[in-house]
Amino acid sequence: MSEDFFPDHSPEYYEHFLREMESTRSFRKKIYNKIGLKSARRILEVGCRQGILSQEFRNETEAQITASDSDHINIADASERVKCVEFFRESADKLSMRDESYDIVFCHYFFIWNSNGIEESVQKWRLYRSPY
Repeated sequence: MSEDFFPDHSPEYYEHFLREMESTRSFRKKIYNKIGLKSARRILEVGCRQGILSQEFRNETEAQITASDSDHINIADASERVKCVEFFRESADKLSMRDESYDIVFCHYFFIWNSNGIEESVQKWRLYRSPY
């Protein structure tokens, strides 16, 4: 399979993914409650792909939501589908945000698509503002 092949660029994949998301919604709601999603002020999603989780966050909270992905097609699709979220293209290993900028940093599907996940995780921890 080509490195340039992204199955999530197809409409069929998107529809399948929406069905999968529906089947795990109650589990995610428990996680959102546990981490205080509703009370967060700033949220970052790294590896947002087509913005499916970004939309869910938008529906759950009034927080400022920023979402990034390294793939320009995903960013274009997400920007078209999801409103009131700031989307931008940026590589996860070189995130440009200031340290401790976000209350919550999501990288839910990031590790599925990325083989350099451990090194790039350091970037995400740098951005997280601990409540303690």
